Order: sequence, then structure tokens, then C-alpha cells
Amino acid sequence: PIRCKLDTLPPTAVPRLRSLEFTGFMAISTHLGMLRPIMVGRPISELILNTSSVPPEDYLNLLTLPSVPIKRFLIHDRSYKAVKYLLEQFVIRVPHLEHLGLYTLKPETSAEFDEELVGLKPILRSFCNLQSFTVWCNHAPTTPHALVQSWYAACPTLQKIRVSEAEAWYQVLLTPFFFSQ
Repeated sequence: PIRCKLDTLPPTAVPRLRSLEFTGFMAISTHLGMLRPIMVGRPISELILNTSSVPPEDYLNLLTLPSVPIKRFLIHDRSYKAVKYLLEQFVIRVPHLEHLGLYTLKPETSAEFDEELVGLKPILRSFCNLQSFTVWCNHAPTTPHALVQSWYAACPTLQKIRVSEAEAWYQVLLTPFFFSQ
């Protein structure tokens, strides 16, 4: 394997890098500075981040560094209370996002989480090309069918919605048909 210090990676190195996954226990919190030189000017359209203990402002600016718009973004963020804020920021920074996945931890009460999820409807309306949206938490919403239908109605470009917990998946595929497995 070729080894180099990532923070000194020359702009001409890896010019066709399309996907970047930065996960792991302390991944982004200890190496956020290394992501900038990797992303600047490269055609990264897919990004997977584990943002465990990093304030959102520290990694949200990464979304504008590649030479092409990010189309697919998967984020692991421990704070379910950040979900609404994150979506608002994604609309500003990457409005042409096509696939979005948010993975978060269980809230104190299910009512809090339900409120947060219902509050996403007006934000989803602002995405102009969002095709799939996944929210994962180890707590299912109390009314997943109504929630998924309201999101689908708010964002007509959505073709696939998943709201999951450890034991259940709720999906809408291409039509407003709802089923769970």
C-alpha cells in the first residue's frame, strides 16, 4: 500500500475520487482537518461521515468543497435533536441532494422523536431532487404510515422513504403504497 500524510495530499492526487467514507470510533472528531485537502476540487459525489462528537458547523462546510455537487450523503450523528437543523443546512448547502440517510440514537421519549420527525415535512419540500430518504433510530415513530405519507406528499421527487428501528422498516416505493416488514 502507498502511504502518505492525508493533510499533505497534492491536489493532483486521486483526481477522480467520487466516493469518500470517513467512519470509525473517533474518525471525524480527530481527523476533520484531513478531510478538507482530500475533498477540495475532487469530484466527490458520495459522502459517508460518522460525526459522533463533532459540532455540525465543523463538518457541514465540507459539503461545498468537492468540484461536483454531493448527490448521496449518509451521516451518523448521535443527537436526534440535530436532525431538523441538519436537514435545514443540507437544503442550503446541497439542495440537489438525491439520496440522504440520517442515523441517530434513541431519544429520551418517543414523543420528542415523533415531534422532530413531523417537523421535517416543510424542510423536505425544499429539496429539488431528493429521491430517497432514510432515518434510522432505535425507536420507531408511533404513526409511521402517516409520517411517511406526509413526507411523500411534501417532496414529490421522493421515490423511497425508510423510517426504521431495530426490528421494523417502513417504506414507500414509487407510489404512495405503504408496507412494513
